[in-house]
Amino acid sequence: MMYVDPSGHMFVAGAIDMLMVVDVLGSLRSSEVKYQAARGATMIGRASEIVLNSGHSVRALRAMRRNNKRLFESFEKLVGEKVEIHHILEKRFLPSNIKLSPEVEKILQKLGHADNMPGIVLSKSRHRIITNRWIEALGRRGMSSFKGYENITVEDLINAAAKVYKDDPLQLNVVMKGILNLAF
Repeated sequence: MMYVDPSGHMFVAGAIDMLMVVDVLGSLRSSEVKYQAARGATMIGRASEIVLNSGHSVRALRAMRRNNKRLFESFEKLVGEKVEIHHILEKRFLPSNIKLSPEVEKILQKLGHADNMPGIVLSKSRHRIITNRWIEALGRRGMSSFKGYENITVEDLINAAAKVYKDDPLQLNVVMKGILNLAF
């Protein structure tokens, strides 16, 4: 029988154990050992990226940040800067005083709270780029390109997501799954 770990907790625990090994190896003097430790750190950084961007809710990602600091630190080392948790849909869609299309309203009712929304972990600079792309794709109040919240459909969200995450298939996959799971 094959063991399945849908929460990723066993993977996270293994990744953290590997980080400790990499730290120990990195403190040794041999240049070959240091090279292998650096390679291991890069692999752990990539593994942490996969764990952190696998469709967890924003609430769960915040809990991971509190409880598994090493996981976030390894990803920060990989990207070379601080990272932030990003909601897959902008929080501006969540205020109850905004009139939305019925299908988008259905998605948001399932969420209940912004922190229940799937999230991804991005570098600070990438977060800014992604936010600006969402604004460019869907517009915002006061912009001539904005067609109004009540006219934005699930199809619009999917098309916008394809443009916003065009250069990152891992993140695009998480966002598309999140939108589709919430919509249907």
